[in-house]
Amino acid sequence: MNTGPLSTDRLERLLPALRHIAEMVQQRGALQLADLKLLLLGGDLQEDWAVGELERWARVLEAVRGLADTGRQEVAQRALMMRGIPEAPAMLAVSLVAASRSSQPAPRAGLLKTSTDRLDFGALPSGQVAVGEFQVEGGAGEVIVESDKLRVTPAQFGAGTTTLRVEARLPFSGLLWSEIKLVSAWETLSLPVVAQWFDSQSASSLKVDPSGGGDFRTLEEAAKIAPAGATLYLKAGTYHLSHPLQIDKPLSLIGEGMDKTKIVCEGEGYAVRFAAQGLFFAHDLTFQHQGLKWANVVEVWAGEMDFRRCRITGGVFDPQGRRGLAGLYLLGQVRGTVAECQVSDNGLHGIAVGNQAQPVLEGNTCAGNKYSGIAYFESAKGSARQNTCSGNQNHGISVSGEAQPALETNTCQENKQHGIFYLGSAKGTARQNTCASNELQGICVGERAEPALEGNTCERNKYNGISYVGGAGGISRQNTCTGNLENGIWVSGQAQPALEANSSQENKKNGILYAGSAGGICRQNTCSGNVENGISVSGQAQPELEGNSCQGNQESGIACTSKAAVTARKNSCTSNAAGISVKEEAQPILEANTCQGNQIFGIKYWDTAGGAARQNKCIQNEISGILVSSQAQPVLEANTCQGNKQYGILYLGSAAGTARQNRCTGNESDGIRVSEEAHPTLEGNTCQTNQERGIAYWESAGGTASQNTCTGNGTHGIAIDGQAQPTLKGNICQENAANGIGYWSDAAGSASQNTCCSNGGNGIYLGGKAQPALTENTCSSNESHGILINESAQPTLESNTCQGNKQFGLLYAGSAGGTARKNTCSANESAGIYAGEQAHPILEANSCQKNLGLGIAYFDSAAGTARQNTCTGNEHQGILVAESAQPTLEANTCQENKRAGIAYLGSAAGTARQNTCTANESAGIYVGEQAHPILEANICQNNKTDGISYWNEAAGIARNNQCLNNGEDGIYAAPTTGPQLKDNICSGNASKNVNDQRRKP
Repeated sequence: MNTGPLSTDRLERLLPALRHIAEMVQQRGALQLADLKLLLLGGDLQEDWAVGELERWARVLEAVRGLADTGRQEVAQRALMMRGIPEAPAMLAVSLVAASRSSQPAPRAGLLKTSTDRLDFGALPSGQVAVGEFQVEGGAGEVIVESDKLRVTPAQFGAGTTTLRVEARLPFSGLLWSEIKLVSAWETLSLPVVAQWFDSQSASSLKVDPSGGGDFRTLEEAAKIAPAGATLYLKAGTYHLSHPLQIDKPLSLIGEGMDKTKIVCEGEGYAVRFAAQGLFFAHDLTFQHQGLKWANVVEVWAGEMDFRRCRITGGVFDPQGRRGLAGLYLLGQVRGTVAECQVSDNGLHGIAVGNQAQPVLEGNTCAGNKYSGIAYFESAKGSARQNTCSGNQNHGISVSGEAQPALETNTCQENKQHGIFYLGSAKGTARQNTCASNELQGICVGERAEPALEGNTCERNKYNGISYVGGAGGISRQNTCTGNLENGIWVSGQAQPALEANSSQENKKNGILYAGSAGGICRQNTCSGNVENGISVSGQAQPELEGNSCQGNQESGIACTSKAAVTARKNSCTSNAAGISVKEEAQPILEANTCQGNQIFGIKYWDTAGGAARQNKCIQNEISGILVSSQAQPVLEANTCQGNKQYGILYLGSAAGTARQNRCTGNESDGIRVSEEAHPTLEGNTCQTNQERGIAYWESAGGTASQNTCTGNGTHGIAIDGQAQPTLKGNICQENAANGIGYWSDAAGSASQNTCCSNGGNGIYLGGKAQPALTENTCSSNESHGILINESAQPTLESNTCQGNKQFGLLYAGSAGGTARKNTCSANESAGIYAGEQAHPILEANSCQKNLGLGIAYFDSAAGTARQNTCTGNEHQGILVAESAQPTLEANTCQENKRAGIAYLGSAAGTARQNTCTANESAGIYVGEQAHPILEANICQNNKTDGISYWNEAAGIARNNQCLNNGEDGIYAAPTTGPQLKDNICSGNASKNVNDQRRKP
């Protein structure tokens, strides 16, 4: 078995298979023996040694497939080199396999550099070998040539500077037009090669001189008589053709300069036509058609051509017959070069390229033509580079049919319509062209055209920098569109281009505009400083916007209008008036965008807009992170709205929709503000550390807020003002500086199952004329009260739990009223329920127990009714009525309180009826000071002292009460008191049943 390197002969035969093996290993992994044998059939190599060698190569490459370990890669490369494989092919193969399909290496394009951008050997005698050199650096890599007429040595190059020798040979007269490919692990660089040969044995050099000093006086005579491949030197002067001149053999025409040597014809059809195989060579001449007859100036129907420093002018177009298309008309399969020519003032196009022609057009000036400076149509190809197409009546360059030329570094300016125009099914590339100050678009792509536009500059055009219309597509990458009078890039109709990494800035309208039913991908573009929007999407357009940067635009970074259904993902919209605006009937999906530092809003919805916004970051905007107004109803989900100058999310108008699981933190006013008649559904949002409120409802707002968390805000967790009437359910409002939930003005609605705890003020506050329904809320451990009802509020409170608050469980103040039913007020540090000032609530079936002060307390002028409440185990009285209060107490149960079950003090009055006061540490009912209540049909039983006890100057009426089994007297009346005692039942009391100290002994 051969263990040494392959022989040179065998290596040369087998080496082309290396790249194929690397590609298959990279795509498929391990190769089978049958795969290798099948591959060898293509090279007519079926010997056992070849199969064995390929097996060895495949095993080496399989060992590093998808492997990022550069040390292991170097070992694999050296293993291949030990088999005799040169360094560059070995390195390329290992690099290709190591870059697995799931982990491609980051591109490093731009490292390869050459000392020239093309090799042009000019005109050579037949059989002469063209020899040249150039330098390349940035490898390692290998050289690939596609023509057997080219030889390049060495075939590999390294990272440093390598000098490559190029030899070109053609055994007959004709044109060589090929390229050398320099391939590294990271990129491929193409170098064009051009050379022309003429037959020195048959060719002759002949002079044409109108004055008679040459071989011929006329061009017609010279062209007719000269042999194929001849060179005609035309002396300075004007050569008038009596008839159009057709040339049917290879021929070279060389003048003394386009301003000195002129060929002129007034005939119909053409001035000069070349229709032969071989080379048509024309340098330093003017071709001119004069008169009104239709004509192309020069037609080239076949062969190869080399036109340099020629002027071509005067073509006449026949609009009825569609004849006379161009100054220079290239047809058939023509190849060759047109360079440094002036093609102007023709009746339709300057240069027209049709059929399968594929010339190189370089450094030409095409100006003042009636339609296009350069036109490609049918299946034409070739390249146009460094041409200037200006002042044409329609377009600088037009590409139609199925043409697909390469347009590179051309200047198309001040044309009456477009700088470059693609239509039909055209393709090809346009790279690094400058399209400026055209009357319509810099570049227009229409119908079904799909070109690749890359690195072009489109500026100061009267309409758009780049425009896609109809069903156009293709890709637009790294173009610069600035200062255009409308949009940087416009996509309309049903166009579906890919827009990638373009810079569109300082345009008078939008950076990029989508209209109609347009779509496609728009990725990593920069749209800045535009007068309107960075990117605007209107009509029924539905592009995908991803990773774009929209900055400093005067309106919005991204704007969605009409019925647009755009998807916008991971875009950055900063320092615009609004980051993203959505209006009319647009329904976009906005996902993971960053909207920061905008002058008004991060994201703005209005009109009847909808769609969804999820996982966006809206931070440090001047008003709100997100605005939803008019009748808009989007779904806002998992967005972060932070550090905005006013609100995290703001709802206005009649807006609705859903806001779910958003984080609104650190905003300078409210986390979420709902105003006017807005009525959204707020669900599962986190609103914390905002400088004012977590959630605020204002004016006539409504909707539902459920399971939101509002903590650590500067004033209230949730605030409801004006005539707002939201439904609040299951929210957590804790550790806010003031209230957990607050109602003001005429606010209403309902609040149920909310948790309001550890707030700096009250769990829930109600003021103004608020009249909400509060049900099953938990208000605990607040610094003031569980629920405070103030001013003229008239709420309905039912089944709420107010526990462990620093003052009262429920506090009624002002002229507050309403109903409190089945609430539990326990372990509060003062009273379970307190009614003061002119408050007059209805308290029904509440449980007030184990409070550190009172169960229920009435002070000031409070009134109202307390019915069927249970006041047990409180540190003071079960119910206290003091000062001028005069409530109605009915059917309450006051037991096991540390003082009296019910106590009246001050000048209190009112009625206590059918209450049960049992097992209290003092009296069942205590009446002191100047109090004068009506006590009727109460049961006072098993209390530690008296059943009913009157002291000081107390008075009033006690009738039909039952005072049973109390620890002292059934009824006690001190000498200074004045109650009326009537029909009371007192029995089983430990001291006296009735101890009336007013009676005389």
